[in-house]
Amino acid sequence: LRFFIVAGLLWKFGEPIREFIERRLGLMFILFVLLLGGGFYILRFL
Repeated sequence: LRFFIVAGLLWKFGEPIREFIERRLGLMFILFVLLLGGGFYILRFL
């Protein structure tokens, strides 16, 4: 899953995003998973 996120960001934004990804990929991945899980949790109660 992480590979596809990185590949998609590089395809969309190109080389400038590479440095940002290398520094903060772990944090961004954790936030993405938390938001995804939180979204499913909220949908469960709607």
